[in-house]
Amino acid sequence: MNTPSSPPYFANFENIALPTKSGNYEPHTAWWLAQCSWLAYDSKLNIATNLQRVGFDRLYYFDMRGTQGFLALHPGNGQRFAALAFRGTEKNYIDILTDIIILRNKLPDLADKEYGEGPLFAHAGFLQAFQLIWGSALPHAIQNQMDESEWVGPRGVSDVIHEKICGQEIPLFVAGHSLGGAIATLMAYHAATYHPDIYLYTFGSPRVVNHPLSQKITAVLRDRSYRCVHGDDIVPRVPPLFNYTHIDQLVYFDPVRGRVSGKRQMRNDLVVILLLHLDAILFFLTLRLRKPKTTLAHAIAGYIQAIERELLTSRPHLTTKPPQSTAV
Repeated sequence: MNTPSSPPYFANFENIALPTKSGNYEPHTAWWLAQCSWLAYDSKLNIATNLQRVGFDRLYYFDMRGTQGFLALHPGNGQRFAALAFRGTEKNYIDILTDIIILRNKLPDLADKEYGEGPLFAHAGFLQAFQLIWGSALPHAIQNQMDESEWVGPRGVSDVIHEKICGQEIPLFVAGHSLGGAIATLMAYHAATYHPDIYLYTFGSPRVVNHPLSQKITAVLRDRSYRCVHGDDIVPRVPPLFNYTHIDQLVYFDPVRGRVSGKRQMRNDLVVILLLHLDAILFFLTLRLRKPKTTLAHAIAGYIQAIERELLTSRPHLTTKPPQSTAV
């Protein structure tokens, strides 16, 4: 949350281009969406105040049993766009990792049967969080073909997408940090059925789905999805079991070299998991004085700093202050 001693969200936003539609990773787009992902941890009032300050003129907030996020519309530079961001968790790291590792479930597959019998699986906790706020709207194409049709149920993200975005040339940028990134992944996949102009950026997201579903989501989003990983962040390396994997495409930030291409530049997942165990031992042996490096790398502040370093390289006149965030 913002405090008098901390910099505001979207610091220096006047000097950074607005998000743009692209088939490539764009640092300025990543910066805006990382800021939205950071802001999603804050209170509703601070979310509204900060979004309004940087030009957003419509805001829809979602809050259901701990799953929280917002969809905001911005006039852009003659081209409106929407940002849909989800918060992660504020639980301690042990609870986060436990939740990620032990839960598993089938994904309701909209392209086949609602609850498909095929080999498509998603993490049960992420799936439940997604379902809580997805809503009850039918896809726009079906709505247009029938005089009156709707699912009866609570309103949510799908309803806002259908009513405020569908049928308009408004790109929708979906983002989230940590568990919020996992929810964002499922949201982007399902939202593409309603509105095809979807772009996904996640920051420190865990593995969300199994390999067959990962291939399907990657095919649906094509070159419009980017998962950012910072250093030895442990969360993108889990769950290590049950054939869980990531969707494309990887954007890796080395703490020293900055953004580098290719998974080969990353430390092996098994090595990072072993480092986590060493971190945990040292954490308790030092009476919690030595903070685990593998979990510190997971903070959204580190992701924002990494993106800003790249922006500074291309625009040296831009000055930024390191974000201060307690969000994990």
